Amino acid sequence: MSEPGEERFFSAKLKVERAKDHIRDLSNKIVDYLKSKPFKVVVEQEEGSSNHLWTLRVKHDVPRLYAAIIGDIIHNLRASLDLLATELVTESGGNPNNVYFPFGNDEAGLDEMIKKRHIDRAGQKAVDLVKSFKPYKGGNNLLRALHDLDITDKHKSLIPVAHYAGIKNFQMTNASGPMLTIQNLHCGPIRDGMILMSLPPAGNVAIGQSFQPSLKLTLNEEVLETDENLIQFLSRLTTMVEDMISQFEQYSEEQGAGQVS
Repeated sequence: MSEPGEERFFSAKLKVERAKDHIRDLSNKIVDYLKSKPFKVVVEQEEGSSNHLWTLRVKHDVPRLYAAIIGDIIHNLRASLDLLATELVTESGGNPNNVYFPFGNDEAGLDEMIKKRHIDRAGQKAVDLVKSFKPYKGGNNLLRALHDLDITDKHKSLIPVAHYAGIKNFQMTNASGPMLTIQNLHCGPIRDGMILMSLPPAGNVAIGQSFQPSLKLTLNEEVLETDENLIQFLSRLTTMVEDMISQFEQYSEEQGAGQVS
């Protein structure tokens, strides 16, 4: 709830700003982690074959501290929505106690959750606004993912995982010329000893030779888009919540103007 003289939905915006701080912190930490060259691809001899095994070897795993930062980001964004709902009810003159932003398992179940979370105290127009965001499975999947991740974080840590994304600027050759470019070969989550490929010997590759792979960090949850890394996903969640706040502000201003007229 905003205090007299405060801008509308100030508390919700404050939560988003805190989430942004955490994202910047996490982004810097990830950059430092990747600079430390935590993984390498080692060319090893395949037993009983002339082939070479391109094998991932881990120097140090993704720091578990990242899970705590991710949890803070998710919680701040999710809490921002509850603060939006509470202030919306307050502005309409309703009782703000036990008001939360509603999420349904499907479209049909949303109506029940709107009543259960007491957002209906803000009036039908406010309910219509909430419904427009489609906060249910099969509706706005990104919005529902925010809610689900917040619940998940209460029961298990949201530990990011590394994915292999190829080897930049490297091309295998043989006597007749280039034979294979090893980049954009995404797979993961990766682990120590994971065999990426079994390939015939190449003229520019020797047993024991190692390469620095391109890596990306993601969540081990099916919520990210193809090729999207962790920071991109968290930033997309933040942008979504900011857009929702803007729509709540516009609604609130229109309601206020209508009362004045």
